Amino acid sequence: MIEILKSSLIGNMIGIVSLIVGIISLIITIKTMRSAKRIERDIKEAEAKAVDKDRFNKYKEGCIKRLELKRKVAAEEGVITYPLCNDVLASLNDLRGYGRIISEKDIDFINEKRRELMEISKELNGQKKDNWEDSQKFDVIVSDILNILRKGEYAL
Repeated sequence: MIEILKSSLIGNMIGIVSLIVGIISLIITIKTMRSAKRIERDIKEAEAKAVDKDRFNKYKEGCIKRLELKRKVAAEEGVITYPLCNDVLASLNDLRGYGRIISEKDIDFINEKRRELMEISKELNGQKKDNWEDSQKFDVIVSDILNILRKGEYAL
């Protein structure tokens, strides 16, 4: 009888140890799966950001050229036109779409410059305006945006 008790006790102990090992294995498996899902999500985000950054760098070069041309035209003629303001506003709106790439501080700065340019555009109301002060404001706005675009932190 004692032998039966000893063998059932040993069997129960082995069962309990097996159950504990099984539970620990389950916990480790669940944590591993969560980590794998997190890593997979991070990889997808990194890929999306890399694609966005590539698109932004391609867009950035063209945008710099367009803004430099607009700035040059405004400086040479000394006249700010409604279409000129709207072209620059369109570029600023496009830049706002790259919020994953451009820092939040720079996006806020772009929004501020966009509001200033909208005020100038509203004053023009579809006409040309030969105003030295508005020409200077326009030049400062475009220069500030160009400085943001030329930052090294946005390079590949």
